[in-house]
Amino acid sequence: MIKWIVIFILILLLLAYFGLNLRSLVSSPTFQDNWGFLSNLAVTVWDNYLKGPLSYLWNDVIYPILDKQLLSKMPPVPSPAATSTSAGPASGARSSGSPTSQEPFLI
Repeated sequence: MIKWIVIFILILLLLAYFGLNLRSLVSSPTFQDNWGFLSNLAVTVWDNYLKGPLSYLWNDVIYPILDKQLLSKMPPVPSPAATSTSAGPASGARSSGSPTSQEPFLI
């Protein structure tokens, strides 16, 4: 982390040494036009080419594998009666039955 801070400071010093003003560079019409073009291009590429395949890959391949792996390693949720000393269940807790090891862990 400190390495990146030092690199960032060195880059700013080099820009100052060569007389480049970032504010005037970023506010120039040429930069604004190029930035608008690149941002529109990125949105178009995402919407038309990447969103569908990457959404499928995440939702139907990666997430179910991670979900199954994480849920299989989690301990069962303890019963509210076992963890609470009050007469009734804690607010937001289930009111009937105790969770089993087959139930998913819900947040």
